[in-house]
Amino acid sequence: MDTVSSVSTEPSITGAVERMVSASEQLVVNRLELLLLDGKAALSSGLQAAIAGAFAVAALFCGWLCVNGAIAASLRQTLPMTGIFGILAAINVAIAAIAGIAARSLATPQKAK
Repeated sequence: MDTVSSVSTEPSITGAVERMVSASEQLVVNRLELLLLDGKAALSSGLQAAIAGAFAVAALFCGWLCVNGAIAASLRQTLPMTGIFGILAAINVAIAAIAGIAARSLATPQKAK
């Protein structure tokens, strides 16, 4: 007598659920790793931008000091040093006030029309 056992080759429901849960867990792990990598890349690029910005500000400050020094040296023959410093201080305060007003207007949210 030929008896053939009827073993189903179809996947079971529990096996399918286990594979689905395993795939979902792996998806969550992969998403978290991707999120961490994106965060590290953003932090790295932000740090690089901050360093480059700091160097740019330092160079601008040095240049501004040189411009003020050149103006003071050129006016030294015609005005006393206190007058030169007063003029340069007034110019610098005026520029700072204009820059502050411009920065404040840029930072203020604009109303939609």
